[in-house]
Amino acid sequence: MTSGRDGTVFLDTRLDRFVKLNRVGSEIWQALLEGKTETEIAGEISRTYGITLQRAAVDVRAFSKKLNEYGVENIAVQGLPELPRRSVPSLFPWYGCPQTEPSRTRIRTLVCALTGLFAFDLLLLISFRALCSVVNGWPVRSPRKNDLADAGPVCHAVSKACVWYPGKALCLQRSAVTTCLLRFIGFPARLVIGARCTPFLSHAWVEVEDRVVNDWPTVRDFYDVVACY
Repeated sequence: MTSGRDGTVFLDTRLDRFVKLNRVGSEIWQALLEGKTETEIAGEISRTYGITLQRAAVDVRAFSKKLNEYGVENIAVQGLPELPRRSVPSLFPWYGCPQTEPSRTRIRTLVCALTGLFAFDLLLLISFRALCSVVNGWPVRSPRKNDLADAGPVCHAVSKACVWYPGKALCLQRSAVTTCLLRFIGFPARLVIGARCTPFLSHAWVEVEDRVVNDWPTVRDFYDVVACY
């Protein structure tokens, strides 16, 4: 979940959707989660925004009913690890720099990346939650790698596989495959999903030790993290 002055965006994996609340809706939702009654919330809204108590009560009641219809009112907010707002510069200078060539891509890694894209496309036919569950449960191979520069060729292989893949490989599938391949060779990679309220946008990328490895280093300056797997 991400909250700001523009409102709140959170990820509902039960129904494979993002839910966006405006600023007032976010305040009402948070108050409901805290156990406050609709009467108490209406009083706070009335005092904060200078509207009549009657108008506030009607709006709070309508909003609460809408939350109930969408099944949102009891969604548990997933706790996120403390992540630095700004990642350190990318370890891989060729990302976004076409004049610098990476090491040669191994055929086996490329085949694994293509297979992974196909597998995660099939998982998405089941649900977004199924994809995230597979990534979340994917083990990190031991012993763990310490040289993060070795992650670069894997990211490059997945990017090349996306070009050759016959389907449409979006950031989610690309990052899910990258996360699993990096874990397979010993990196504690994590799939990160971010969003911004205004304009509403969502994106997925991969981090290793708080460093963005398959996207622009400043991607978290644009998106707020809503989930990690």
